[in-house]
Amino acid sequence: MQLLLDDAGIEYDYVQMETALPPLLFLHGALGVRGQFDALRKHFPERSQIALDFPSHGESHVTHGAINGERLARAVLALLDALQIEKVDIIGHSMGGYAALVLAHLAPARVNSIVNLGTKFYWSEEAIDKTSKELDGDQLRARSPRHYEALAALHPASGVDQTLRLTQGLITDFARWQLSEEMVRATKVPILLSAGDRDNLVPMAEIVKLFDALESKLNAVAILPSTPHPLQHLPLDCFELIVRRFWVAAVRKTLA
Repeated sequence: MQLLLDDAGIEYDYVQMETALPPLLFLHGALGVRGQFDALRKHFPERSQIALDFPSHGESHVTHGAINGERLARAVLALLDALQIEKVDIIGHSMGGYAALVLAHLAPARVNSIVNLGTKFYWSEEAIDKTSKELDGDQLRARSPRHYEALAALHPASGVDQTLRLTQGLITDFARWQLSEEMVRATKVPILLSAGDRDNLVPMAEIVKLFDALESKLNAVAILPSTPHPLQHLPLDCFELIVRRFWVAAVRKTLA
């Protein structure tokens, strides 16, 4: 299915179930696509589910303009409005988790909870510069032609070169604006901060730092053993258990 916006076309899947629980929204990372969640989605069969390709990713296209964290969040908000969905639980991987936090900042009443997996929150000048260089299309093609071709297959709507260029701009935009700890704390949305102990993008120390800064009994931290950053390495059974326990605990603490 497709949602047409003024500046983009958003491809998405929406599976509805008979349940009183809010839909479960899956947000992929930079250079990812919604299909990467297919295996994980099978672990939550009782939930209504939404998965989308962000603008310039996968089967979603961009007609004009740059992308940044706010634009990704507003695209999600537009989709929720179009589907007449008031509130969602979110599972976001990497940049998808950051977009979830921006969405909670913009519209906290629309977010029931957030599960972040491998989401980098603190973007220093060094991190911006390093990640931006890694997204240079010409350098990527020369460094790893096989990886470049794999990305080309994943992003047919905008083309891999435009996807890389726009994603590079998304990263460099962190030098202009990024979320603060106070912005996230003010949302009062329950957040599970999770990452693998072998994640080369998100050090465990950053996860703990953000958890301590948020100062909320509604939040939790989970470190996944022997798990690197890419979503395909996620231990699905273990992650499902952690997420479900977080949801139960968040409801209990909210009612306490």
